[in-house]
Amino acid sequence: GLTQWPWPVKIKTLGGFSLTVNGEPVATEGKAQKKPVALLKVLIALGGDHVCENMLTDALWPEAGGDDAHNSLKTTLRRLRRLLGSKDAIIVSAGTLSLNPRYCWSDVRAFEQLLDSVPMKHRQAEFNNSQVAQMTQAIQLYTGAFLPEEMDASWAFTPAERLRTRYLRAVEKLAGFYSRMGDAETAREYYEAGINIEPLAESLYLRLIECLVFLNHRAEALTVYNHYSKLLRQQFDLEPSADIRSIVQQIKPETSPP
Repeated sequence: GLTQWPWPVKIKTLGGFSLTVNGEPVATEGKAQKKPVALLKVLIALGGDHVCENMLTDALWPEAGGDDAHNSLKTTLRRLRRLLGSKDAIIVSAGTLSLNPRYCWSDVRAFEQLLDSVPMKHRQAEFNNSQVAQMTQAIQLYTGAFLPEEMDASWAFTPAERLRTRYLRAVEKLAGFYSRMGDAETAREYYEAGINIEPLAESLYLRLIECLVFLNHRAEALTVYNHYSKLLRQQFDLEPSADIRSIVQQIKPETSPP
């Protein structure tokens, strides 16, 4: 499986960076590790497979000239291989670098491979047990944004947004599957878990509110909406979209019989 093979190197980037080699956590905070770890992060951000050396040097040494940048890359690559415990961890071929998939596991690669195997254009009711299991496993891997400590780096923005979008779509698809199967409580759990990780994802609030209304938890649906509305105002001075407001306008709080 995508998480079971005994890879010597395991790299976690979703929700924060961590590195283990042969089951032992590797310190990555020191000055000596700074550039090798940065190279590893950029390599993963740019796809991890046949990444052009020029793209890596542009990201890591934007001010350096061609030869200086190339020499810096060679030195840093040597240090990264040492950090990962083997020259085999990184494959160099025809001016490109790749993470060796037989030696290195990364949560991003596993996450994307799991979702690549699920036809997301299917209607939710058409997913089979294997596809549901793959989506579940992918969602469990996404424990937070891609490399949040690098959120200001230009090379991290595009992959972070792509992974976030894929995660939100997977949550909506899987929760939608359970809704169609008549299991609204499980759907609700997935929407709530998704919001816990992506607290500003309006699509999840919209689906959660619809789910709560279906379960006849109207007061709770209003509480969810009020929480989201307050969050938007506090962080961005914005109001929720017309779509979510129109649903909420139709909700009346549950009232107890006289």
